[in-house]
Amino acid sequence: MQVHLCMQYCHQGNTSLSLYMLTFHLRILNPHVVIIPPRTEVTLRTDLQQQQQQEEEEQQQQQQQQEEQ
Repeated sequence: MQVHLCMQYCHQGNTSLSLYMLTFHLRILNPHVVIIPPRTEVTLRTDLQQQQQQEEEEQQQQQQQQEEQ
């Protein structure tokens, strides 16, 4: 159902932001689902990579703080 919703968004040509928000919510509900519509494929992929980098950096910082304590 949610995947179908996202596809409809693609065909209607809505902004990549709404598509991004949709995929973001889908990822929260089911982390294994990553929907990449054809037109925003590149931007979504780079966003995902940036997010992963940020998460890794945060984890490293937390580890450092724990070691200092």
